[in-house]
Amino acid sequence: MINTQLGLCGSYNTNVGKLLVSELAKDDEIILVGTKLNSFLRTRNHEDQIIHTYSINDKNIDFESSYMIGKHVLELHEKNQYDSIDCVYTNYINSLNFEAKKIQLIPADPSIFQADTLDRINDKFPKNISFEPGVDVIIPALEKQLLQVILYGCLIESKVCEYASRRNAMDTAAKNADDLYNKYKLLYNQLRQAKITQEINEIVAGAAK
Repeated sequence: MINTQLGLCGSYNTNVGKLLVSELAKDDEIILVGTKLNSFLRTRNHEDQIIHTYSINDKNIDFESSYMIGKHVLELHEKNQYDSIDCVYTNYINSLNFEAKKIQLIPADPSIFQADTLDRINDKFPKNISFEPGVDVIIPALEKQLLQVILYGCLIESKVCEYASRRNAMDTAAKNADDLYNKYKLLYNQLRQAKITQEINEIVAGAAK
C-alpha cells in the first residue's frame, strides 16, 4: 500500500487506509510504501500483518525504487505462493479529485491496459505465435518488468496526488485563516467603536452635570 511519510495532506492517507482495511482478509500480508499509516493500521489491529515498510521520500522516487520493491514482492510471491498480489494507491483524476484504488499486480489484471491497445495487438499479430526462447521463459521475464513498471506508475501517480492534496489542504487553511482574520478584525472594530462611544457618552454626561 502506498501512503505518505508526512501528514498535512487532507484525507489522502485516510482514504487509502480505509480501502485497504475494507479489502483485507485475515491471512493477507501488507507491505507499506510510506510510514504514515502504521498507526492507522495499529489502531485497527492489523499491525501483525505488516511484513515490511519502505521509507520513500521525494528524493528517491525513481525507477530504482520501484525495481527494489518489485523485486521484493516477486521474491515473496515465489517463496510463499500467494494467490495474488494487489497494490492499493491513489489514482489521480484532476487537481481537486483523486480516489483510492486497488489494482492486481500478480497475476497482472488486463483491465490496466486500455481496451483499444489490446484490440490493436490482437488485430496485428496472429493467434499462434512461436517464441524463442519458449513462452515459459519469456512470460516470467516480462511479468517481472511489467510489475516494476506498474509499481513505478503507482508511485508517481500517488506522489502527484499527495502534492495536490497537500496544496489543497494548505489552500483551504489559508482561506480559513483569512476568514478568521476578517471576522476578528470586524469584531475588534465593533468593540473599539463601542468603547469610544461609551467614553464620549461618559464625557458628555459629566459635562452636563
